[in-house]
Order: sequence, then C-alpha cells, then structure tokens
Amino acid sequence: MGLTYILIDFENVQPAADDLKLIRGEHYQVRVFHGSHQSKFDKAMVKALQPLGEHADYIECERTGKNALDFRIAFFLGSIAKEFESFKDKPALVVLSKDTDLDTLLEYVCSLGFDARRAATVHDAISPGKATSPAPAKNPKPAKQKAASDTLQTLLTYLADHPKNRPAKIETLKNHLTNIYGPTITDQQKDAVITELVSKGFAVVTGKKIEYKIPSGKN
Repeated sequence: MGLTYILIDFENVQPAADDLKLIRGEHYQVRVFHGSHQSKFDKAMVKALQPLGEHADYIECERTGKNALDFRIAFFLGSIAKEFESFKDKPALVVLSKDTDLDTLLEYVCSLGFDARRAATVHDAISPGKATSPAPAKNPKPAKQKAASDTLQTLLTYLADHPKNRPAKIETLKNHLTNIYGPTITDQQKDAVITELVSKGFAVVTGKKIEYKIPSGKN
C-alpha cells in the first residue's frame, strides 16, 4: 500500500480510540486538525496514536470562526499537492470529516492525479474505494438520468411543480426537505436523497450551489 495521509477534521469528527488503533503502518501519515479551544484530548485517543510516532501530529488552527479549520486543511492539501506534483506515485489524501465544504477542492486535487477523497469514518478512510465523496473522472460527463426511487420521486414532483421556488444552495434545499418530507427526516436521509438527485442526473452541484436538470411540471 502506498503513502496515505489521513487528515482529521477534529471539530467535525472525533474518532473513537478503538477506531484509531486500526491506523497502523509506516505508509500512514495522520494529522489531527483542531481548533485553539480543543487544547485537551482524550487520553485513550492519544495512546491510540502514539504507536505511529512521528507519523502522527496535531495541527492547531489558531484562528476561530466559520470554516477557519477548513481553510487550514485546504492549505495543507495544497502543500502536499505541490510537494508531490512531479512524483509518479502520489500519496492518497483522505479528509476525515462529514462536512462537504472541501469536496470541490478534493475533486480538483483528484484532477491533478491524486487519490483524494473524504471519509466519514476511520473504517472508510483506510478502505480503498470507501469514499463519502467519490473521486470524479478528470473530465466527467453529465450523468444520464435513471429511474428515481419513491423518495426521490416525491422531491422531483415538488421541484417540477415549483420551478420558480427551487433552492439554489445545498443548505437551502436541505431546509426545504423538512417541509417536503416532514420533521422526522434526518440529516443522513437528506444527504442520501440529495446524493441520489445528483447521481441520477437530475441536478449538478458546484461548490455549495445546485442546478437542476428537470423540466417544469406546469405549462
């Protein structure tokens, strides 16, 4: 297995010590990115990373505020991309986070020849191909629309019937999903239906914006 960087967004995901024990071997480099307010770490977590020695490190983001830690991780990704740009065997870059803000950057890093992806768990991070944000092709073609599930069909019907009231941003769409499906819908279910919407060619996501590829249901 080649060199793999696992970048942990500690503000977003706090892996259990037992999961961190799964990261073993000299081919792993682990970086724990944390805010200045996260100055104390669970003893079990520290012990789980100790066997990695110099292959594990903690990187503090001194600035606070929305996306401050994301920018720190983005800077690190850029540094690694620059360092290994001329290498034939480039390292894999895995961001351990449930936050989608870095997905667009990871897609760009993929276009440079890296295996760059996001994972929600340690298990997915150390398993090749287990990406939360799949690495796209270098020149991806628009997805061909496929049959929708019953859940997605409800959303498609709503969007078709409200062509002038379609949310333009992912977060706004998630708020709409509560109105469409009811208050019992979970964040995980929202992510799933949006993923299906995009993967089946009914929408295209660019950064935090979403553009729909469905006709109006009203004449």
